[in-house]
Amino acid sequence: MSLVASALRILIVAGAVSSAAVACSAATPPPSLRAGSSATADTSASAPAPASTATDGRPRWVAGAVPSGFPVSVDSTSTRDSLFAWSRGYVVFRETVDTSDDDNAGQIAVTPWVSSDGRSWQQGQPLDAASLWDSTSMAAMVEGPAGLVAVSRGSFFSDDLSGDVPDAVTGLWTSTDGKSWKRVALESAFGVEALGDVAAGPLGYIATNLSYAAASVAPAVWLSADGRKWRSVALARGSLAGGHLATGYVLPGGYLVAGWTVGPADTDAPTGTAGPNGPDTTPAIWSSSDGVSWRESSLPGVVAAPMKEAAVETIAAGRYIADVGSWSCGCEPIRDDQAWSSTDGFSWQPAPAASFGDVSDGHRGLRLVLKDGVAPLGVETSPDGLTWSPLAVSGPGPTDNGSAAYGPAGLMVEATDGWIWLLALG
Repeated sequence: MSLVASALRILIVAGAVSSAAVACSAATPPPSLRAGSSATADTSASAPAPASTATDGRPRWVAGAVPSGFPVSVDSTSTRDSLFAWSRGYVVFRETVDTSDDDNAGQIAVTPWVSSDGRSWQQGQPLDAASLWDSTSMAAMVEGPAGLVAVSRGSFFSDDLSGDVPDAVTGLWTSTDGKSWKRVALESAFGVEALGDVAAGPLGYIATNLSYAAASVAPAVWLSADGRKWRSVALARGSLAGGHLATGYVLPGGYLVAGWTVGPADTDAPTGTAGPNGPDTTPAIWSSSDGVSWRESSLPGVVAAPMKEAAVETIAAGRYIADVGSWSCGCEPIRDDQAWSSTDGFSWQPAPAASFGDVSDGHRGLRLVLKDGVAPLGVETSPDGLTWSPLAVSGPGPTDNGSAAYGPAGLMVEATDGWIWLLALG
């Protein structure tokens, strides 16, 4: 049994576009909606705008017309895709793995495809992916005042004797349009520190180092105005003391870092891969107005335990939900009823157990569900992450969700069987 550290992962999506992924079962949509059936391979292509609402006024699923070379979620040993959205449209990174037998075997090539409306797509310039291999994938894309930052990371988890934690960031790129990307040298920007997370918001960009619960790793924070030039923050005395950082966020009024603190050894922990004395860890959130002085937020009723971490999501503007979960564990969760809510990300109050969505439109949470396990996917909405209601939609829709993102044209879903769908939401 692997013990998983309590930590705080925060997904900030209110007031901005967002993306996420979830696996479901698959079926086959009508052939007439097959994506990329009549477009050219390397130029933008568009179809007449389909009606976004049915005759009864309900939102309607439609399939977007795309170039025939457009990346769809084949997710095979040679190609894979990552879908993201931002204020000006959508970006899909097609990752192609070299399967030859020469010295380049296993190296990946990454090509972005961009769209402003989900119907017309353009192929961008390949990213500088030198020295990146098939164990790496595009993990996140965030938007700040100067544009986009995308990061890749390893696709594995590492057991650090107190839990399974994600691999460090392996690549970082910036862009102003999603089509042309410039790579940032990680060692020059961040030194020898292992980079754990990058986030963006109104004040700029923030990065945090990778922490392991069982290791003595001093917290490290970097700030940037453009995503390219980073400055290491000289933390004020006592700031983030004893903290292990999982994620950082930029809020309208400052910065937020989530993670955990390590408590005394758990002498009752069962013997397993983590050893007999795995430490309890306590979820923690720290906030700062300047990135230098940090204050730990109070989480009323928080309980330390092994095998746990917490997650936080913003469902709507000014509404944050924190809950407790785990990265990976061969055991039943502990204290999964811990939850808190906040209107500013700084002060937290106990809340009923939350249920996270896939994306947000800035006003409500959205999640894709299989009703009674039968395709197509249904859509549920929530104003607070606590209560969810079905949304009436029309037309055939996606049969599963390889990845989802909410952008200017609405909710985009890229199914794992190679179909792409749009749902315009008012």
